[in-house]
Order: sequence, then C-alpha cells, then structure tokens
Amino acid sequence: MAVRPCGPHPDAGANPRIRSNPYTTPQDATTLYDATITALKLNDPATGAPLISVILDYLATSHGWRTGRGYAGEPYGMSNQLFFKNSVGGVVWVMDLSTFLLECGWDRWHVTHGRRRPV
Repeated sequence: MAVRPCGPHPDAGANPRIRSNPYTTPQDATTLYDATITALKLNDPATGAPLISVILDYLATSHGWRTGRGYAGEPYGMSNQLFFKNSVGGVVWVMDLSTFLLECGWDRWHVTHGRRRPV
C-alpha cells in the first residue's frame, strides 16, 4: 500500500525529497471496522435497462499513516476495487469504486463508497 507517515519521517532530514515519495509499511496502515456491502439490482427509469448499485460502508482507523492528497507530487488516494467471487473463490465480477482515502487521526471514521453501472 502506498502511504505516507503522519509525522516527520526519520529519514526526512537526510533526504529532503522524502516527503513526496510513497512509502510502504510492513505494519497495518489502517483497520476497517463494521464493513457492509449493499448490492441492488435496479432499472434505469429512462431506458428500463438493468443497473447494479453497490455501496461499501465502513469505519476506518489510521495507525499513523495517510494516503496522498493529490498535490506536491503526491498521488491522490489509492484505487479501490470490490471483487465478487463465486462459491469456489473465483472472481466473477470486479467493480471499481471511488478512491480510497485515509487521513491522520481517523479513529473509526465513517466512510461510504458507492457506484452504479449497467449490468
């Protein structure tokens, strides 16, 4: 996971560019609690075409890390995908959701991602 430390990085004095470089962390950067997924099959009111609406809802806690903020050379957040699997574990459908963000100080911060697309 490409994340950045919330405080000054220990190597920041040795390399002034370190703040704009992504880090990877061997420990958990975040914990997600009470995650729920809601999937609804709908019909487009204008065309009658089938749609699927997926909502991912959870509480996030940062463990001293954050995602990029989209300026000063940092990429904005991270991609976020939801994989639907069949009963034997094979991926049958992948849905791109909105960008995953994590900020310093989040403690059970409520996050909702949603997406609607044709079936």
